[in-house]
Amino acid sequence: MSAFSCKIPNGKYLAKLYFAETYQGITGPGQRVFSFNVPGREFKDFDIWAKAGGFRRAYVESVPVEVTNGEFRIVFTPKVENPAINAIEIIPQAGAGSSAETVRIKAGLSEPFTDSSGRVWQPDSGFEGGMTSQLSAGSGGGAGGSRRYGGFGGGRGGFGGGRGRSGAAYASAIAIDFDGQRQYVQLTARTLVGVSASDGKFLWRYDKPANRMGINCSPPLFHDGMVVASSAYGAGAGLVKLSKDSDGGVKAEEVYATTEMQNHHGGMILLDGYLYAASGGNEGGALVCMDFKTGKVMWDQRQSAGRRAKGSVALADGRLYYRMENGTTLLIEPDPKQYVERGRFEQPDRTRLPAWPHPVVANGRLYLRDQDLLLCYDVKAK
Repeated sequence: MSAFSCKIPNGKYLAKLYFAETYQGITGPGQRVFSFNVPGREFKDFDIWAKAGGFRRAYVESVPVEVTNGEFRIVFTPKVENPAINAIEIIPQAGAGSSAETVRIKAGLSEPFTDSSGRVWQPDSGFEGGMTSQLSAGSGGGAGGSRRYGGFGGGRGGFGGGRGRSGAAYASAIAIDFDGQRQYVQLTARTLVGVSASDGKFLWRYDKPANRMGINCSPPLFHDGMVVASSAYGAGAGLVKLSKDSDGGVKAEEVYATTEMQNHHGGMILLDGYLYAASGGNEGGALVCMDFKTGKVMWDQRQSAGRRAKGSVALADGRLYYRMENGTTLLIEPDPKQYVERGRFEQPDRTRLPAWPHPVVANGRLYLRDQDLLLCYDVKAK
């Protein structure tokens, strides 16, 4: 979310901004910080958790404003995580003119919302650059009896299936061949599952790699009859070994489960028996090398780069291209014994938003996307 605007008659108003931290990925102060500018006043380093005093607690900021150009506008600037707001109320004051009416916007909804006082809150038209999170009954904490989950703009991944849904999350399905049978394997909103490619018949499931938020983003990996999957929000990684049971069905038996590898969204690379992936969620993280078959962590980039080194990874010509969410791109030599960095650079025209798109290498070119900007680099050997 970047801004909210609406056309209103010139005059004096009271803007009431309703906030509540209702995204479960935020667990304390400092994890969502942003600035915003209301006409005539700037709020820097605004922290909903700190202002409200905790999770699902409402906080209202009332700001007197004077509109002189026929438009009320708020501009949001992210610092840590995305800006989030639950509702906006713009109330005419004395001298605003007879044509001025109260404007009520319930962020994130597609239909008007009538609260317990009979006031109608309009849907989210007028917001710019945002995405709508899902609704969650009983989440509370918002304005006017709000039942919205996450606030407009919200935490990353408002749609994720949630705890009450069992459909797909973010992770793509992969196709594997096991014991002569083609399977589709996917990390869904609630579990890792295998189904028959020929008829969709359920074959096996394994729950541990799926987090309680339903925000399971990275596809699983299959190797040598084993499947590994991972997610953040405290879930971690789990490896299962597939086998045929006495009835001819497929069993998935756990080999290990570990919280040392919590891959949020950056993907995983398996090379020569070792898994390379970022471990860490909204709290931060870094690149980790882990033994695929045992779950043993060989090294952790946090030891040299700090916890804000989480990123996305790609493999090309035996080297790892690792793009940290601050935008820095690294060239890493895969080595299970130690972290070996061979180069790094900073992109031009960097936005302030986290750099989550995966790096892509094709035909000697490295492609990086930063919001609406696409960069292409020549990485062919000279």
